[in-house]
Amino acid sequence: LPAAGHDQMWCLYAANLILHGAKLYGPQLFESNPPLIFWLSVVPSAVAGWLNVPATTVGKLLMVGLEGGVAAVCFRLLKKLRPGMSRAAVYALGFVFVTVFAVMPARDFGQRDHILALLCLPYLLAAALDAEGRPIVGWKAVCVGLAAGVGIALKPHQALIPVAVESMLLVLRRRRKGGSLVRPELVAIMACGVGYVAAVHYFAADYFTRFVPLLRDTYWAFGHLGWSGLVGEAVQLHILAAVTLVAWFVVGRRRAAALGTLLIAAGVASTIAYYVQGTGWYYQQLPALSFFTFALTFLAIDAAEMVR
Repeated sequence: LPAAGHDQMWCLYAANLILHGAKLYGPQLFESNPPLIFWLSVVPSAVAGWLNVPATTVGKLLMVGLEGGVAAVCFRLLKKLRPGMSRAAVYALGFVFVTVFAVMPARDFGQRDHILALLCLPYLLAAALDAEGRPIVGWKAVCVGLAAGVGIALKPHQALIPVAVESMLLVLRRRRKGGSLVRPELVAIMACGVGYVAAVHYFAADYFTRFVPLLRDTYWAFGHLGWSGLVGEAVQLHILAAVTLVAWFVVGRRRAAALGTLLIAAGVASTIAYYVQGTGWYYQQLPALSFFTFALTFLAIDAAEMVR
């Protein structure tokens, strides 16, 4: 794994200070981001202290474990979504999963945007199952929604993802005329968001009262890039998006599986979130890059199956 980036190292360092009594958003810790990433970073920081090993090592190992768990969940959902998938397709998807979540992030491995894309992937698979009339139900659906909710809470800009996915799901459902408008995954995402806002208000109220006004007055200095600058900083994202959309039209909008269409919707939403943030930083492109890559992979598999 690559060396930890400065943002991840700062989160772990700040978490260690919190463990030793420093107050987040207080006089000891000045931080512009919402608190969830710091609360989560307390876990690897505490484990590292107990084991007397670097916190970055523990953080990376926990991320690898999270990726393994998400991969297992996605594989089970994928078997239900595409029971007849060939072994070659499974191997290809495994390769893409490792590339997207272990190679593509590079030094941004463990960034909030990286974690968000990872946690939202089961939600997208579950939405595809719903679009095809085979929704997951009960505690499994709630867990998928909560995972996506945690990911979105890490980067609230990406709340556009469930908006785009649920809207596209309504369009796809119209073709088969069925399905519930209120899905447990969406309810879990919304409950997670409400719970997070309440937790911040209760445990870190200074973020709302002191730091949000400060960000409103100063963030323009960071998110200052115009359209041309944002495009220039994300050439690879726009090329990938264009290739994916062309493939979607080539496969056929009506013949393309729901999963590919929903992944594209999520990719478009994440691209808009990238523009909203206005910085051009690479890690903010990771969700869109991830979703478009998976969409293109599934479209390629669909095209290969049509030819065969």
